[in-house]
Amino acid sequence: MTTDFSSLPLVHTIPGAADVAVEHHLYPTAHGALAFDLYRPPPPSTPCPAIVFVTGLPDPAVTAMVGKPLKDCASSIGWARLVAASGLAGITYLNHTPADVTALIHHLRAARGPDGEVLGDQRELSVRGGDE
Repeated sequence: MTTDFSSLPLVHTIPGAADVAVEHHLYPTAHGALAFDLYRPPPPSTPCPAIVFVTGLPDPAVTAMVGKPLKDCASSIGWARLVAASGLAGITYLNHTPADVTALIHHLRAARGPDGEVLGDQRELSVRGGDE
C-alpha cells in the first residue's frame, strides 16, 4: 500500500479556513508567465499583509516525485487557508528556478487585480520557507 503524501491535509485547522476563497493569478518570469494562488481573508477586497510560502525545490522535480506541484499539494493549500482565516493573505506559486520567487515578490509589490485593486499590502510581505 502506498500513501499519496500530496493529498494529506494538515492535522490542525481553524474555523473559516475551509471557506477561504482562492484567486488564480499569473506572474512574469524570465521563461514565461507562471501561476500563483492568492488566499485572501474576508472581506476579499481589503489589502492586508501577505505570506508567500516559498519552496526549496523546482516544481518540475516535485511534480516528478509526487505528481503535482507544491502549490497544489493539500498541505500547501491548507497552510494558505489557515493564514487567510487568521487575517493574512496566503500565497502559493509555481516555480522553475530559484529566481522565480524574486520575480514573484517584485510582481506582488506592484501587482493590481483585474479591477485595479491592490493584491496585497506591499509594505508587509513576508516569506515562509521549509518543509510542508
